[in-house]
Amino acid sequence: MPDRGLLFRQSVIVTGTHYSMSTLTGQILGTAPEFHVIHEPLNAEPTLGYAALAPDHWYEFYDDDRYDTLRNALYNYASGCGIFVNTFSRLPKVRSKRDVLRVGKFALTNLKLLQRPRRVVFKDPFLAFSASQLQDKDDLYAVICVRHPCGFAESLKRRGKGFDFTDLAAQPALMEAVPDIASDIQRFATTKQPLVAQAALLWRAVYGFAAERMLNNPRTSVLRQEDMAADPVLETDRIFSAVGATRTRKVDEFLRNSLSAQASDFTGKSYTKRNARDTANKWRERLPPDEIATVMQISGSVPALYGYSEPLK
Repeated sequence: MPDRGLLFRQSVIVTGTHYSMSTLTGQILGTAPEFHVIHEPLNAEPTLGYAALAPDHWYEFYDDDRYDTLRNALYNYASGCGIFVNTFSRLPKVRSKRDVLRVGKFALTNLKLLQRPRRVVFKDPFLAFSASQLQDKDDLYAVICVRHPCGFAESLKRRGKGFDFTDLAAQPALMEAVPDIASDIQRFATTKQPLVAQAALLWRAVYGFAAERMLNNPRTSVLRQEDMAADPVLETDRIFSAVGATRTRKVDEFLRNSLSAQASDFTGKSYTKRNARDTANKWRERLPPDEIATVMQISGSVPALYGYSEPLK
């Protein structure tokens, strides 16, 4: 029987902001024979189909004092522990046929985790602030998915849903960890701001934190959406090499089907099938110059750390 502790320490966190290509990246890695995928274990509102801590806040930060809670939960999820108890505990919450399917999905996923031990891909944008703890204490790999801050802002604006900064402001440990923008986060939590401004500050918080705590770690890789769109095979090979994954025919088929689709946005029910090149650059057509300037001003010096010194040409 493989050493589950070793498998856990060789697992991969795929994170970044939401709408950052983490779903696609997680699925690409999950197609490799080395991995199972665990979907959003820090989702604050999980469905019955997934195992999650359901923390009090989106982007919950598990600092040193709470690390064991996070680590033990993720280890148990990766091992398929408590599959029968956890499956039956979901049954009283079933309200529809869709819920039945979700419980069935949960049981099937955890049965695979229990019976076929493998490394795990923890695909979760909401692990963005806690990923550094998992690296520091258990040496997990991390893939930080990032896109131009204007691209992220355009996505939030188009969907018409902003971000509630009280989820960040209500976490004292996190506010202490981002002192340069803590006052801005508090202001955004109490005063309504334009959607593109909200996007820019969240982008700065997530990627500024990652730059300070994760970019120098040799087990951290950065995957830019624009680079993935330009050469998906090259970028997949680079990430697979970094985390020790095998690119198979199944992986190649997934890349062809997911990155060459006709849709130019995350449309319909699919969060992966799209025309990658068009998706990466839609913000140029949709954001006016004043909003681009707002995003770049609020995001400050952080974009340059990811190769976004100026709006991409």
